[in-house]
Amino acid sequence: MVRGVALLLLALWLPPSSGADAPLYFEDPALQARYTRLIGELRCLVCQNQSLADSPAPLADDMRHEVYRLIQAAYSDQQIVAHLASSFGDFVHYRPPLRGVTLLLWFGPLLLFIIAVGIIIHAVRGYVPEDD
Repeated sequence: MVRGVALLLLALWLPPSSGADAPLYFEDPALQARYTRLIGELRCLVCQNQSLADSPAPLADDMRHEVYRLIQAAYSDQQIVAHLASSFGDFVHYRPPLRGVTLLLWFGPLLLFIIAVGIIIHAVRGYVPEDD
């Protein structure tokens, strides 16, 4: 009796399953391969460095459905990526295109490395050991 009440309360407490996390499949293996590759190459906008394929976020689920719909509508890979980038910006790319606004994304780490090496060299050259 107590177990039944506990199960009933647990069922009422849990949100209903909408099936939104159900994987999307194509009957054509080539289309499935395209879909799998695309969602692996596109970045989730709300997760820390996760692809759409890896992300559990609801937005990523919506984006996976959009990619699925666009493949079914016979969009090319370039058209799909361009469509998502026009909606969400270049952040959807793991490798954003080289443009003025993305130069810092591409060359920022190198710039920081050069600055760090310069600081280390300056600190080492300025270091004078004390006589004992």
